Amino acid sequence: MKARPQRRGRQRGLAIIALVALLVLGMSWMVISAVSAPANRTAPDRDHNARVLQQAKTALIGHVGLRAGDATTPEDNPGRLPCPEAPGSANNFGGGVYTESDDGVAAGNCTLPAVGRLPWRTLGLDKLTDSAGEPLWYVVSPAWALSNATLPPLTTFINSDTAGQLTLDAAGDVVALIIAPGPALNVQAVGGCTARNQTRLRQPNVDWDLRDFLECANADANAAFATNGAAGSFNDQVVSVTSGEVLPVIEASVASRFVKQFGTSMRYCGAPWPPCSGAGAAVIFPFAANFNDPAGSNFQGNNNVLQGLPPLSFGGTGPCLANTPVAPFCAPPPACAAGSDNRCRPGFVTYRNNPAIARTGGATLVASNCAVAGTPNTLTCTLTTYSSIFVPNSWMTFTMDVDTRNIGMSFRQINAAVQMTGVDTTIAGVNLPFGYSVTSAAMNNNGDATVRISSRVPQGSGGPLADAVCGLGGLLGFFNDCFQHVITLPFMWVDAPLVQPTDPTAAWFYRNGWHQLMYYAISSANAPDGGGACAGATCLTINGPTVTNTHRALLTVTGRVVPGQNRPSNNETNWLEGENVDLDSVFATRDPVLMINRTFNDHVVAIDSN
Repeated sequence: MKARPQRRGRQRGLAIIALVALLVLGMSWMVISAVSAPANRTAPDRDHNARVLQQAKTALIGHVGLRAGDATTPEDNPGRLPCPEAPGSANNFGGGVYTESDDGVAAGNCTLPAVGRLPWRTLGLDKLTDSAGEPLWYVVSPAWALSNATLPPLTTFINSDTAGQLTLDAAGDVVALIIAPGPALNVQAVGGCTARNQTRLRQPNVDWDLRDFLECANADANAAFATNGAAGSFNDQVVSVTSGEVLPVIEASVASRFVKQFGTSMRYCGAPWPPCSGAGAAVIFPFAANFNDPAGSNFQGNNNVLQGLPPLSFGGTGPCLANTPVAPFCAPPPACAAGSDNRCRPGFVTYRNNPAIARTGGATLVASNCAVAGTPNTLTCTLTTYSSIFVPNSWMTFTMDVDTRNIGMSFRQINAAVQMTGVDTTIAGVNLPFGYSVTSAAMNNNGDATVRISSRVPQGSGGPLADAVCGLGGLLGFFNDCFQHVITLPFMWVDAPLVQPTDPTAAWFYRNGWHQLMYYAISSANAPDGGGACAGATCLTINGPTVTNTHRALLTVTGRVVPGQNRPSNNETNWLEGENVDLDSVFATRDPVLMINRTFNDHVVAIDSN
């Protein structure tokens, strides 16, 4: 019986020893954990930074693409990157005259290369911060943002051939950088770093000094940046955006925007042409220009060419000049000067001098003779008529079918507000006060166009002629008088807005050189000699996630040079890839095999479809 208390004592002793051991193990674990915590936090911190940097990068690329393709509130410089946050607008801590809506808003223009806070509000983001609680920083390459050195005007030149001018770890073609700055450091003058004890002021409306946030190569405010620096003096975490990452988005957006802004105006249909849909519809697109090096092309369409460069030549005859010769008349301005632009071809679209003139009422038409002169053309016609002496110098109504060369090889519009002379400008129902009406327009198989106008020579006009001129003799000559009327029709074809380099809507397209990176194709049925209605196999086909074969015309943004291509070039194989290079009626938006090797970057969009 005496042994039992001793056994219980031993058990209690063992329990105490176990408890002490457990406490020692627990304390040891806590000590070890505390010691190892900084090392363990490094990976989570970097993971956090990587996530927010990627989120910011995705938002930046999306913002640029969205702005580039917006045809409703169009960006004058599609593809440009926003500047960093405006200096002094950043605020972490409140107070002062700071307005919350200023925080995270991009500056309108900046000194390039620009370094500053990420404009998170402009990008549609929440205010992203790194693992140290610091807002992200952002760098923009020269040529990719609006520079205040170009005031005025604020413009960029960005297309598929525009490279980034920044480098990251000596690798080039970087258009932007996003940086997680990390906690403040006492930077030492070692390994290319400039000594600085970083100080981050806690006050509103601060024009932050980048050297208090970025270190070593990243604090030099030049175009060379790095992901690494001297130990203990560098903690920036950097993600880059290259031209190869952002340009595909810009190219797709530009192609879509071009079609939205100009697609319908590329067609020849709608009054006075046949309707665009319904009974009698005939949708015509002009022939393409022969494909050659776009940098030196004149972009003149050619008969029977269905694919090539878009026919973007222009003559300089834009919107009519007001108050010429007197209000409210107007006439086309002088043609552009040849040599000012490869596309400037004032003599490409011209009147033919043989309009068909037919009397429709009044005096008898004996003869007509017409001639064309000037650039832009003026058509001058001499009409010989006779009428009874009992209705002296009678009026005569007539139609005139005016033929114009190369309308079907270009984008032109009819300006029915040019002033015709020698005709009655008071007759009711005939386009007062211009003296004529355009009643119809038709495209001919050879790319010429015929416009019919209706007008009349007024009563009491014309110079008297001998009856013999009219072939009048005997009683016929005795009872009739012969007259001569001279009428003129200024050039009534003007450049469509989409080919005018100074048109406010089209200016972005030419200033950035996108016309030199586009391929144009039309269906044979919708060409000037095709009848105007494609169906099935006669339409163009686009292969993509789905196959569609209802397209009358399409456009391809050819994108950057891919491996195996060389430019400048007159050969389509150096511009197009895969299915798009065989010059048939089938095009593709993707090629999985070529895309794996990054040798496909065409962006195909339909201009018009059934």
